[in-house]
Amino acid sequence: MKKILALALVAVMLCVALVSCGNSAYTLASGGTGGTYYAACVGLAGVYDAETNLKINVDVTGASKANIQLVANGDADFAIVQNDVMEYAYTGTDLFAADGAITNFRTVAAVYAEVCQIVAATDIA
Repeated sequence: MKKILALALVAVMLCVALVSCGNSAYTLASGGTGGTYYAACVGLAGVYDAETNLKINVDVTGASKANIQLVANGDADFAIVQNDVMEYAYTGTDLFAADGAITNFRTVAAVYAEVCQIVAATDIA
């Protein structure tokens, strides 16, 4: 039930953001076709296509870093990205240390909570 409510809230937030942009078609940068982000974006785009006059084109991309760059360059209207990669872009660290900070984007919604696994060497008890 919580997942349904969260998805509904994200859908409402995205709809408000899309309507305020004034376009009739938008580009949503996702990730590779085999990943969860792509499937989530295609599903979300399908809901909007069926329920509104808004058209969302889901682009297959090189994932979070590429997605931030696509939005920053104006080649995508929206993108799904990992929160740590978003922070690296904004602060110009880690993956963006060589390229420098990218700050001309904004957060719209948290959509997909990721599970992180902690692993250890086999000799740790």
